[in-house]
Amino acid sequence: MAYDIELAKKLTIITPLYGRHEMTLRHLLYLEAVRCPFKVYITDGSFDDKNLEIIEANKHRFSHVNYEYHRYPAGAGLLEFFKRMADTLAKITTPYVIRYDNDDFLDMDALLQYIAFLDQDSQHEYIACMGQIHPFTTRHNQCFGKINALYKPRYYWSDYELDSVEERLRGCDDENEASVMRRQVSQTAYAESVAHEYKLDCFLTLYPSTLGKTKVLPSVYKYKQMDCTLWRNQDNNNRITQLLTTDEIAETQREIGAVIESIGLTGERAETLKKQLILDWFGMQDPKTLHQFVEFLFYLDTSYFRKVLKLYNWFTVSWLRRLPATIRYLYLNNSKTLQTIKQVLRNG
Repeated sequence: MAYDIELAKKLTIITPLYGRHEMTLRHLLYLEAVRCPFKVYITDGSFDDKNLEIIEANKHRFSHVNYEYHRYPAGAGLLEFFKRMADTLAKITTPYVIRYDNDDFLDMDALLQYIAFLDQDSQHEYIACMGQIHPFTTRHNQCFGKINALYKPRYYWSDYELDSVEERLRGCDDENEASVMRRQVSQTAYAESVAHEYKLDCFLTLYPSTLGKTKVLPSVYKYKQMDCTLWRNQDNNNRITQLLTTDEIAETQREIGAVIESIGLTGERAETLKKQLILDWFGMQDPKTLHQFVEFLFYLDTSYFRKVLKLYNWFTVSWLRRLPATIRYLYLNNSKTLQTIKQVLRNG
């Protein structure tokens, strides 16, 4: 695969790990298969050393991936994660970064397009560049199984590119964080989150849009696995579904309020925007209903949902043909890479 290596040197991929060592192996083998041209910085905050063990045991399998592994003290919670990311970003020198979770797949050619766009933006009008997102699930919820459902891509429109900061915030979405971003912007966002000890992710998601625009291109760049929570620790799932305590709702209000203050908005307009963002963030107003909604998000493997997927599959087969060459092998499950993954896991 031919990549623009000089352009690729300008981006660092940051992959934060927290458990899910099978996903880590799949992630690195994928980067090897597509000959990832970017530097990869792996930050591990897991409670055990399984990620390190599986990387060490199989590093000969991804010899073409330029990665660094860094073990951080184990810690749960978003504030600990923000601290880890802030420390990581302080060590990176490339002009651009992207956070790349180990359950997703990024198209390398698309990332190079986004770097090129930001490079020609000499006035730094845009803080980041991203494309469209293609959600998928795997058969029988297997980490390395064939595609079960490939949804229509989620299209992001031009809200991120509006001149008005207030309007950009109204159209903001948490996927904006997983874009190719100027390093200084990402550093500032995580540093501010740590400085104010935010425990949720509202500030981190909204704040970058106050610093500039995000260019949204029509190409699909991210393939997002929808059922990946099944590989998380069950205790963590239970803890997450208890998210909506009174204190944490107040924390959400505080974080959104801080973003509004950062753009100098006050008075009635500030209060209106704050209420709207909170409602948009949760999707509904009643905390009990919201709790049920969050709980549903973490248990999408119900029999009802599977029946819906079977029906939806009839409408998604055509999307298989539209996958870029760098990712198609995964969904069609016909590569030696997938066989290697299965063999490694079977043999422990």
